[in-house]
Amino acid sequence: MTPYEVGCDETEAWVPTWGFGRPFDEGKSTMQLPEQSLALLLGLCTSAPAGPLTSYLGTISCNLPANFLGNSVHALASRVAKFWGKQGTEEFQEHHPLHACNEHNFLYHYTPSRRPTPRPRKPPRIHLIDSGMDNNCPTYVLLHPHRAVDVIINMDASSDVQKDSFPTRVDQIGGRRGIKFTKRHDVTPSADPKDPDRFKDMYAQIYDGVPCDRPETVVDSYGRTVKTPPAPAYGRECTMVYMPLLPNERAVPDYDPSTAKFSGSYNLVWTPEQVEMLVRVCVANFEQGEGTVKEVMRAAWGRRKAERERGGVGGVGVKV
Repeated sequence: MTPYEVGCDETEAWVPTWGFGRPFDEGKSTMQLPEQSLALLLGLCTSAPAGPLTSYLGTISCNLPANFLGNSVHALASRVAKFWGKQGTEEFQEHHPLHACNEHNFLYHYTPSRRPTPRPRKPPRIHLIDSGMDNNCPTYVLLHPHRAVDVIINMDASSDVQKDSFPTRVDQIGGRRGIKFTKRHDVTPSADPKDPDRFKDMYAQIYDGVPCDRPETVVDSYGRTVKTPPAPAYGRECTMVYMPLLPNERAVPDYDPSTAKFSGSYNLVWTPEQVEMLVRVCVANFEQGEGTVKEVMRAAWGRRKAERERGGVGGVGVKV
């Protein structure tokens, strides 16, 4: 979804945002409904609670302590899954505790091919949820080949930024676009939570992206291994700067944005002091990662310059 269009990248079919929500048949609007309100569109874009049970269970599993309690819960879940069997477990995990948004399907009876083919069997209505359930950062969207992006700066304020889940997630998303992301420097935090240099060199982490073969399968939001969607491959090098929201003892001692109750996802009421506390951490984190960002930008500019001198496409400028 963009301010201008709503669409499907795999089928390369799009409709104007003001037309989203109307009934469509074979790519044509069949009813002149008014434009949806911004409130409804915002609700669609923040509908993560309508995700499947797999997302809830995955979040719980990641946050379980690595002790007797955590091991006991994992063992109980394994016994229940074995009792239900594979099919029963999948049906349970695919259940949505909260109903997702129900909209008219703008791809109903639509086929992108001009050749006469049987109508694809698509439901007249679709259920959409927040894309963050599949990709917490907009990596997939930014890697569309038409963007020709050189540098992606991902700022991540998720609750799992200290659980090292980003490398797996970005590698999975990059694989769909035919690009392999590899962390340039393997840096880990120190064990002392009071150490002011605990997260040194982690406030801006560099991932080098190079073209690769697209995998045949991918794990979807339900945890199932499915065929990789036919999205257009990126086909060029790209550098990513990953900037997670980590604690900064020098800026605000004893404050962890990932675990503090007031900075959690479900708190919508903040005091001025709490806002200022978070701002101080963000500013300090960026200042510590600013040199890395400049380093990546200079390198991208150098690649573009070399392409231009070779008579390539480098003259369009660095895209971020």
